[in-house]
Amino acid sequence: MPQSKLLYVETPKVACTSIKHALMRVDGRDPATVVSDKAEVSQTMTVHDRHIWRLPSLLDLSPAQRASALNGTDGWFSFAVVRDPFERVVSLWTQKVLLSDPTSIKFGIDPYPVEPGGPAVELRASFDHFIEQLQSNWAHLRTDGHFAPQAEAVRADLVDYSALVLIGEIGDLERRVADHLAGHGIAFPGFKRHNEGLRLHWSDVGSEHVAETIRHLYVEDFTQFELSDATPAFATSSRALTAIETQLLREVRDRNQRIYDLAEIAQSRLGSWYAFREIWRGANKRVREMRSRKG
Repeated sequence: MPQSKLLYVETPKVACTSIKHALMRVDGRDPATVVSDKAEVSQTMTVHDRHIWRLPSLLDLSPAQRASALNGTDGWFSFAVVRDPFERVVSLWTQKVLLSDPTSIKFGIDPYPVEPGGPAVELRASFDHFIEQLQSNWAHLRTDGHFAPQAEAVRADLVDYSALVLIGEIGDLERRVADHLAGHGIAFPGFKRHNEGLRLHWSDVGSEHVAETIRHLYVEDFTQFELSDATPAFATSSRALTAIETQLLREVRDRNQRIYDLAEIAQSRLGSWYAFREIWRGANKRVREMRSRKG
């Protein structure tokens, strides 16, 4: 946000929806009015559609502005938020895989099966099933920011951050961002919670063998952000979903698949319309050129 000299580096699954909602309001836009054709499951999530809300990126800045933003000079305030990898992976699995979020269907992850009349879904087994796929398809999945180590997004080697904080310190970050914006005459609405998910935690589904996989895949995060890689405590027994919960999960997955299918159809039709429009424009241009030559 060059006008207020504010640089936010997004880290998916680390309060990014809440932060974007706040920044959108700072930019004078109301997230509730966004109309998007992306495969998002709620109005809240449309804030991620950059075709609708197009804030400048670093590439849009002049070389001088970009240098100031990266170096924290000339009054720029830069920030990013990171999270314990154990909890971040659980949050990722909950939203993107357990619920079969439409935006993750394209990655081909096989969610733990939920069959009508089948056995109850055991949460730890479902999480283990995801971790096996994450490990075996790591080269492919890490190309998406939701799965990749946070260090790849944050790039602390390139950005001299004014604030690089853990998610538990977001209250202090909120005050610092508010102070910075106040210096530009802008009122800050604060970070309101959005996209909280099912509130499942590592303690609900974790295990020692999964912890070892996460330590290996996300070693960059543990090292760069000086986070403890000791296995957090977890319950000795895992909870299975009730019959009602299993039915609701099945219906949510069906709905999300439908949202994905409709978004694909919409994108295809829009692409065809755009192609037709460009062909029509090209034909008209050639006709005008021919007429001008004849004249």
